[in-house]
This record gives sequence, C-alpha cells and structure tokens, in this order.
Amino acid sequence: MKKTKKIVFLFAAALLGGFLATQARADALTRKTLLTFHRPVQVSGHMLAAGTYTFKWVDATTFRNIVQIRNAEDTRTIATILAISAERMNATDNTVISFYETPADEPPAIRSWFAPSELIGYEFVYPKKQAVELAQATKQIVPAEAFEPTESTMKSVPLVAEAPESNEQPITQLMRVPPAATEPEVVTVAQAELPKTASPIPLIALMGATFIAIGFGLKRLAATIS
Repeated sequence: MKKTKKIVFLFAAALLGGFLATQARADALTRKTLLTFHRPVQVSGHMLAAGTYTFKWVDATTFRNIVQIRNAEDTRTIATILAISAERMNATDNTVISFYETPADEPPAIRSWFAPSELIGYEFVYPKKQAVELAQATKQIVPAEAFEPTESTMKSVPLVAEAPESNEQPITQLMRVPPAATEPEVVTVAQAELPKTASPIPLIALMGATFIAIGFGLKRLAATIS
C-alpha cells in the first residue's frame, strides 16, 4: 500500500511539474507584456487610447512576426499587426518600448518592443503612407507594407524599407534599433510577464480531480497485480 501511494505521489508530482514547465515556456515564448499608456499612442496604423493593453507575439515566418494587441484582461484582440525582427547591442533587465519622434500635436508612434534580456525584439511595420511620413520626419528608416494586408496575406505581403530620402528598398536583414529607454511619461510596463488574471481555483480543482482519478486507477492496478 505504501509503495502504491508513493508511486501515485511521484506520478502526480511529475505531471504537475510538466504542466508548470509547459506554462512557463508558453509565457516566455509569447513575451506577454502589460503596458499602460498615459496618453494616446499609435502603432502600425492603429490608434490606442490611454489605457492598459496586453502585447503578445503569436506567430512568425522567417524574420517577420505577428503581434497581437489585446485588452488588459487578454480576452479580446484589438489589433493584429506585423513586426520584423529587430536587433539591439545590449540587453536590459526590463521591457523596453521605443518611439519615433512625432510632432507635438500627434500621438507618439511605437517603434519597437524588446523583452527583458533579449537582444532580438520586434520593430513594428507601418502602412506605406504613414511609414513615408515617419521616415521623412524622423530621418530614420521605417519598415512598411507594400500594400495593406488582409488576415490571409499578412504572412506574405511584401515588406519594404522607407528611407528619409523618399526611396524604398526590400527588407533583407535585421533592422538595428538605437538604444532607447522606455519613456515613463508615455508608457508604464507593469511587469515583463503578464500575470494570470483568471482565478486559479478552477484549474486547481481540475488538476486535483485528475490526480484523484489517477490515484484510484493506480491503486486498482496494484491490487490486481498483487
């Protein structure tokens, strides 16, 4: 009997450990970040009112990425946008959001998002017209969509680099983002990994029921063998 209980305990511990490890890997992969903007901002053709949003990576093909902006509770998608892989020289311990400089009467335009300790982040792709305007205003290269993509063409729409001199070229390599600290007057990063907002009680109950069922099964199996 003691041997059977020990087997049940070890099996349950292994199952729980595997579950928690899977959850941890999933959070690290999606880079879930909770951002609170203290005034309106713009990103890839979308205006975001002052408030709290969830940013998360959802898919990728080669060096292009698909990022979702969702509500604070992570229950509703507000925008699905393209980003390309961006590189920075030095990693930081905190999430960093950089902005393009825009005129005082325009909302700041989000340029990039880097997760803690990561050298590779995400530089957001802008609609062509807006990218041209940003490139000319900031004297920086801005990644752009050759045409407005639909959900089905988001992974294949041609991407170009809009330069300040009003010319464009294909994007063939990582964009390099200059060092930039998060602007505290614009955005606050709650924490690097978004906390789980739903109550864990239902999950704990489900796991408990699963372990009980496994325990009974192993107990019956041990009784049959003996």
